[in-house]
Amino acid sequence: MKSQKLAAILAVTVLGTCSMTFAENPIIRMNSIEVSAADVEATYIGSGYQLNYKTVDNNIEITNFTKTSSASSVSVVIPSKINGCSVTSIGAYAFSGKDISSVIIPDTVVSLGNYSFYNCSKLKTVTLSKNLSSEKSGGYLFYKSKNIEIVNVPENMADPSFVDHFNYYTNTVVQGSSVTSAYKLDYKISDHQIEITSFTKTTSASAVGVIIPSTINGYNVTSIGKFAFYCCDGISSIVMPDTVISLGDYSFSTCSNLKTVTLSRNLSSEKSGGYLFYNSTSIETVYVPENMIDQTFIDHFNYHLDTVIKGSVNNSQYRLDYEIPIKDRNATITKYNANANASDNVTVTIPDTILGRNVTKIATGAFSSSNVYQVIMSNNITTLESWSFNGCANLKKLTVSKNVSCAQSGGYLFTGCNNLTDITVPADMADREFISHFQYCIGGAKLIKPDVDAKVTQVYNNLKSKSANVNWNISGLSGNAKENAKYEVAKYIHSQLASNLIRYDASYSMPQTAYALVSGKGACAGMSRSYILLLLKSGFTKDDVQLISAPGHALVGIKLYNQWYFVECTNSNPESFAMTYQNEWYNGTPEGQYDGYIIPGTYSYYCDADGTRVVSQESEAYLAQCYKSNYNRGDVNMDGVTNSSDLSILNNYLNGGNSSINLVNADVNYDGKIDSNDYNSLNDIVSGKFTFADMIKKVYGRII
Repeated sequence: MKSQKLAAILAVTVLGTCSMTFAENPIIRMNSIEVSAADVEATYIGSGYQLNYKTVDNNIEITNFTKTSSASSVSVVIPSKINGCSVTSIGAYAFSGKDISSVIIPDTVVSLGNYSFYNCSKLKTVTLSKNLSSEKSGGYLFYKSKNIEIVNVPENMADPSFVDHFNYYTNTVVQGSSVTSAYKLDYKISDHQIEITSFTKTTSASAVGVIIPSTINGYNVTSIGKFAFYCCDGISSIVMPDTVISLGDYSFSTCSNLKTVTLSRNLSSEKSGGYLFYNSTSIETVYVPENMIDQTFIDHFNYHLDTVIKGSVNNSQYRLDYEIPIKDRNATITKYNANANASDNVTVTIPDTILGRNVTKIATGAFSSSNVYQVIMSNNITTLESWSFNGCANLKKLTVSKNVSCAQSGGYLFTGCNNLTDITVPADMADREFISHFQYCIGGAKLIKPDVDAKVTQVYNNLKSKSANVNWNISGLSGNAKENAKYEVAKYIHSQLASNLIRYDASYSMPQTAYALVSGKGACAGMSRSYILLLLKSGFTKDDVQLISAPGHALVGIKLYNQWYFVECTNSNPESFAMTYQNEWYNGTPEGQYDGYIIPGTYSYYCDADGTRVVSQESEAYLAQCYKSNYNRGDVNMDGVTNSSDLSILNNYLNGGNSSINLVNADVNYDGKIDSNDYNSLNDIVSGKFTFADMIKKVYGRII
């Protein structure tokens, strides 16, 4: 009885210490026995159990547990305070070997002593304090408590590594929740990694945007589990951090309000399940981070035809935004963005593929008004939408896709690209009509490319192989033989130009390109330049050819027998080859009147084949003098007169003799051939039956 009274008195005394003022480690004197308050144990009564504890420095440590219920095991809730004092620790062996089924440790607890929950064979659920410290705690805390199923981890745990005390239990699930004002994400921890297991909306809003954290309590969030968001009508968007590697089966299936998905760059199809977004039919946009590791992952959206994949390709100078409509399965470049440190000569290379999809399109205004200097297109590009390069004043160089299509592209593609002068087009370009888009550029646009040269070589070789009767060895000849060879070559190429090589098309009115030979279509300027390139390839020199242009038209001047002739390149008729200065090709010349080549009151100009030299003249006389014919047709021996000597020499030539003649003048009747008809026509002129003017009128139906 006395001992019971003493214990009661001690209990009352100690229980009162957290609400009374004592000196440190107060001494209690009873019948001359000195007892430290820190050494006095007291009892806390719970539901079916009691806890012994002691008070140290106004903090309480749980020292022992006793089950008072007849049940085989009890659930324990450790109080955060006893008599106003915070419960901050659980002592060594306090629950060792005890019959407890669950324990909830309050956030006031900082430390657990050695073996504090050792060998608790019936313990299944543990709820930790967020302030537990491994450094302040002992070891073997839950050792041999091998039936623990669930460990509940509070949010924002001060020492995340504390959960490592459960690592030796493979069947134990360490779990917790990450809570925001709008939703709760439940998760579990295994192998030092976190898996999101479920979602709960906590707001009255019909749907919320969810951002998965990259870490929780210091552990990376690496996966989203099976059915984690299944049938979650309450989410409108989901953003996954790059730490996420895998998604479990049906993880976002049947989310009827889900519209936007932002993926982790490290997601793996191999590590993920199936039907991830199945029946989430409202998904509009899927954002893909740069350099996604597993490009095939976006195949999980293939059954959503209205979904568009979006992302960016970056480098140090620029960023290219792109879209991949699932129903199209091809990528479109939607926007060029120069970085802050971009130089003035940014070169953009359009990739062949993005995420395994062919890059086939450049969208409306994608490069519009940008500072890009050079663009190199992938050959997968088939479509340029309207205004795609409009207003790129700094754009100078462009390499075009061989598969770009005029029919599939929009308009005004290069308007305002006033410095675009260097354009490379593949020799095997599928749609030659596309080149017409460059006529919007001021001054046309020179096509500087090896494939034009390759085409010239190809055409030249084909022509040479098909005309064995033409002497192509111009450079190996001299004198009259060389001039004859030049005439035969120039006449033959002219006969093929408009009839077989290039179809006249006024829509290809690019004034500074020889691309007509490559495209197979062109207007006068392109056809004339193509003709010049073939002549140069055949052995003519730049001193032998000139590109001549006047308002509304262009043609070629060629030098034969030391005098200049016009060649009309848009017409393969013989009469349009080697014309004299009287402007025989110009149908607007009134009968009996000469207006030269120039429309009065306007400028004429001529330039070299590459368009680099331009000379303007206001005078008709300059051009007339430059192309004045010193010898009439019929003056086959080039002595300045047409007489019986010419007739005799022509007869000798026609009968196989070796007479040297001017083949241009010998074609008296302008039919492209030198035969008996020319002899008869020349005989009529020499005999006075016809004048040369009559012959011209007979050929053209008028006097010029």
